[in-house]
Amino acid sequence: MRYPAEFHRILFLALILVSLCLGPALAQKNQEPDPPNYDAHTETKMKGTVQEVKLPPKGSEKEVAHLLVKTGADTVDVYLCPKSFLDDMGVSFSKGDEIAPHRLKSQAGRSRPHPRPRSRKG
Repeated sequence: MRYPAEFHRILFLALILVSLCLGPALAQKNQEPDPPNYDAHTETKMKGTVQEVKLPPKGSEKEVAHLLVKTGADTVDVYLCPKSFLDDMGVSFSKGDEIAPHRLKSQAGRSRPHPRPRSRKG
């Protein structure tokens, strides 16, 4: 059985169209790196007293608020979240407050504040 020439032309064009559409889709790679895995063994807890509350200036409420916390002989800068979020949640800190933030130890052996809001007063 012989097919007409027009059928072959349509089939050829359909194959080219499919290959043009599938080629880039198959060549794409996942360009987002996998996030690092959370390791609970690197989490440490500390207790301290708020020495200073550093809030962003008026009009910059979306800037990050942070605290200077005295833990024994060390003073640690604890970054929190945007001031506007603290206000929305009804959370405030004052000099002299006792807090217990959770921290992650960095690879260099120093600690940094944990990204999740897990600080507790008292």
